[in-house]
Amino acid sequence: MATRGKQPKETDLAYIAGIIDGEGTVGIYKKKPKNEYQSPGYRERVAISSSNLEVLNYINKFFPGVIAKNTRYSSKHSPMFRLEYHVLRAIPILEAVSKYMIIKKKQAEKVLAYRKAITPIDPKKSKSFGPQRLSSKEIALRESYYQELKKLNLRGVQPQRLIRATT
Repeated sequence: MATRGKQPKETDLAYIAGIIDGEGTVGIYKKKPKNEYQSPGYRERVAISSSNLEVLNYINKFFPGVIAKNTRYSSKHSPMFRLEYHVLRAIPILEAVSKYMIIKKKQAEKVLAYRKAITPIDPKKSKSFGPQRLSSKEIALRESYYQELKKLNLRGVQPQRLIRATT
């Protein structure tokens, strides 16, 4: 298993999967192009929010990411922290824990499938000549994964979820 931090045990991976299922989000996020010559940007993202910094530090020792403090809504709220993984940092954590996930398993599998399906952007071309323009076929592929994950991540009670819960 490719981790940049300490090597996790299976119990660690199962615990992390549970935290992501309950407190995390797994998806692909889209950035609008700055002008007509650029393509939209799509990137994988795993984020875990918690008021317990100890939990995020525990996960971070196995899969180093970026921990940020969220702004508080009022002094009545506990401080919130967010551990984030973008693009290629999101892949190792999903590969390691997706087999233990329940709630967000479909999202994790879809993000992993997305990474295998897309054509990687050549960083040399992007730096030399500005952002790399994607083909219309590549944009359509990325957009289809983005839309599928957007549906999987809808908030609130969905009618089909409600039907499954009552049967």
